[in-house]
This record gives sequence, C-alpha cells and structure tokens, in this order.
Amino acid sequence: AIRVPQTSISSHSEIMPDFLTIEIVKSPSSSDPFSCYFYPLDKEKILFFDDIDQLGARGDSVSTAVDTRVLPSFLAEIDGLDELSRVLLIGATNRPELLDEALLRPGRLGDKVFRIPRPNREASRAIFQKHLPPELPYHSTNGNGGDETSDKMIEAVLSHLYSPNGEFFNLATLTFRDGSRQPLTAPQVMSGALIANAVAGAKRQSCFRAIQGGPLGITVEDILCSTDRELSGITQRLRPGPALQQMLDLPGDRDVVKLEAHESRKSPKSFEYLKSH
Repeated sequence: AIRVPQTSISSHSEIMPDFLTIEIVKSPSSSDPFSCYFYPLDKEKILFFDDIDQLGARGDSVSTAVDTRVLPSFLAEIDGLDELSRVLLIGATNRPELLDEALLRPGRLGDKVFRIPRPNREASRAIFQKHLPPELPYHSTNGNGGDETSDKMIEAVLSHLYSPNGEFFNLATLTFRDGSRQPLTAPQVMSGALIANAVAGAKRQSCFRAIQGGPLGITVEDILCSTDRELSGITQRLRPGPALQQMLDLPGDRDVVKLEAHESRKSPKSFEYLKSH
C-alpha cells in the first residue's frame, strides 16, 4: 500500500518500469465485477487502486453495506494473484488509519508499505516543470520570444511558497487544546494535485485574456494568482478533526481545536489583465 498525499497519479507514473503496462482504475462500486480488472493477466501489469480505503473501512462505526460485499470480493481476487509473478498490485490512500487490517496482511497489500511525503522545494520544482514545459506560449513584451520563461515563473512561485518570508508561506494559525499555537504553512499542504490545478488555472486565465483581446501568453501573475487561489481554497476547507491531524502528521495528544486563516487567505489574489503595449 502506498500513501500518496493528494497528488496526481501522473506525477508518480514515471517511477514505474517501462516494460510494465500501467492500468489506472477507480475503486469500484458494489456492482462492478472485479474480474474485469484482474483478468486476463496474460502479460506484465501494474494494477493501481487509488483511494483504497474506500473498499473497506476499519471499524463498524464507518462500515457500510457496500463494504461487506465489496471487500471480501476484492480480497478473494488479490489472493488469486499468488500464482502470477509478473503482476504488481499497488493501493494508494490518504487515510491509512482507515484501512481494514485484512488489506494489509502479508501476501496482499502489506508486503511493502511506503509513505510518500509531501513535495519539498526541489520536488515541487520538478512537478512544476512537468506542467510548465518551455514550449508553452509565455507572455512576451519585446516580440522576440517569451521573456517570462517557465523557469522564471517556477522560481517566482517557489519563492512565494517555500521562503519563510514568502507571500504564500503562512496560511493559518492552529490553536491546540492546551492553548499553544503554531502556524500552518504552504509546504504542509503542498501536493502534485495542487500544482496541477494551479497551472491549469493559469492556462485558463491566459486563454480568457486572449479571447477578450488582451495580451497573449501565460504570465508570472497568472501562475501566482492561480496558486494563491488554490491555497486559499484548501485553507478555507480545512476543519479541526482527525483528517487534519493525519494530514499534518500531528501526534495523538496534539488536538487542533481552532484554525484561523490569515487575512490574505480570506481574499486571494484576483487575476489582473496586463495592459496592451
């Protein structure tokens, strides 16, 4: 089982061997036949199940009628893979504490358990580079090519995200049950999915501007504003509780009782059109 903190599957596919076929499937509902995912397995394959915790949660309090039908069927299919030596089964979850113990037994998903941490500055740079390749149309003010290159954009947004004095660094203040407080920072919520959404938002904004007759190409302001809006959206959705505790890797005795978003998170940057020259 691989724990992946809210990141896009595509950002991890590069680590898989080239000779294997990657098949990405959604966790099925009770009506889906598992056999269509597992068979025929006549060649080397990777079977990747995202949100594996949805197949069966731990404890009767969160178990459902779907769990009682789906999980035994899924486990039976896993056990049937013992005779196949060229099939790799991977499950990913953001909530490992919810996984049913039966999923983590040796021979199933418990043989190798990895934790993939949130991307640091270098990892975030690599993910941004995947989504902002040099061939994209970047804004130009001199007519001789994009002067706002992908590298310039990436370094600008990384400075805002990872520098302690960066504009996006501090997101909120956490208050714990014992009265102590600590900041919630951008690196603590960074993910490949956030980066992908931020870049997609910047691309959409550049298209809207061009349609309305504005300057062409993606700008630094586009990517900064889009990233700011993504961070603000995440901050506004966070609530004290087990999910927040798990996301921040807080010990069990560090209960968050209050989360206060900084003023900058309540009113994210708005996109501004560049003036035509």
